[in-house]
Amino acid sequence: MTRMVMPDSACRQIEVEGPTGRRYTTGRNGTFTVTNPTHERRLREIGAFPANVGGTPTMSGYRCTACSFSAFFTTCGRCGATCERETS
Repeated sequence: MTRMVMPDSACRQIEVEGPTGRRYTTGRNGTFTVTNPTHERRLREIGAFPANVGGTPTMSGYRCTACSFSAFFTTCGRCGATCERETS
């Protein structure tokens, strides 16, 4: 099972032609979930690419010591208190 994205974000539905053809409709996030490897190859031929979903963050941020707000800066944007570096 592969999640695919069409290069044109306005594409909401695509039909794969052939004896095992199927109509794929995008989900709320704009991806097609393809279960047939032949369909995946055909979609790649017309420009579809695998979706980069669920990426892993490479950096942790800061956590406010006063209100527990998550931030990317050492000063809290919510209350102005000092934030400490989060540990992974």
